[in-house]
Amino acid sequence: MDYWDVVQEIKSLRETNRPYSGALRFGGNLSTHARLSYFDHQNRNTEVLCGFLKKFPVSESDQIAMEQCDSVVVVSAIFNDHDKIRQPKGLGSITLQEVCFFMFVDDVTLKGFEHHGLILMNSTEYHIGVWRIVKVAKENLYQNPAMNGVIPKYLLHRLFPNSQFSIWIDAKMQLMVDPLLLIHSLVISDDVDMAISKHPFYVHTMEEAMATARWKKWLDVNTLKVQMETYCENGLQPWTPKKKPYDSGNWTCFTVNFFR
Repeated sequence: MDYWDVVQEIKSLRETNRPYSGALRFGGNLSTHARLSYFDHQNRNTEVLCGFLKKFPVSESDQIAMEQCDSVVVVSAIFNDHDKIRQPKGLGSITLQEVCFFMFVDDVTLKGFEHHGLILMNSTEYHIGVWRIVKVAKENLYQNPAMNGVIPKYLLHRLFPNSQFSIWIDAKMQLMVDPLLLIHSLVISDDVDMAISKHPFYVHTMEEAMATARWKKWLDVNTLKVQMETYCENGLQPWTPKKKPYDSGNWTCFTVNFFR
């Protein structure tokens, strides 16, 4: 299928407002009023859907823009000025009319952009190339910048409640394929909920956790250990040849040793 066929099919999905199974299985498309109602509830017996711990600290204008994105959204984040901003390549002629690009940053990163002459700090909105730059207020953020980057990574379905499809791009990577073609080939054509790239070194979660501790990417190793043991207690199982497309060796969820 060529570019224009893909554009028309995704347009049709949006215009007919056909519910997509992936969004429904991942918490559902809620109205803004229903979504905000979860932030201040007092009843401990109330079932809280994924991603409703507290309001994400962005400006009202950015929040409105995020909610207006109703087709495909591409999202990335840079915290603590740790990466450089990379512009996507290979975009089709009308992709920017159909796709939203959002980059979440903190104060340190924003000042870095200003230092390199990419933005003016007194602007009401920030744009660098295709990216709309969203400043995340420093209040109530984690001290570890890596933790802050995980928030938009895992909660895209909450931050962009009206988007039918989303793509997360790590800031260290550059998007080299038109996002409409990517969504169509990996999700729509195969009628799946999501597509996840294969890690170049690790196959299962335990390997990644052990590497994170070994290379001190996460200083509090005990909390990492508790997290993995919680996963195991809640049913995390080792990969087997039946869990395609990747297989792996066996491992056991009992005592988690991150120092071997």
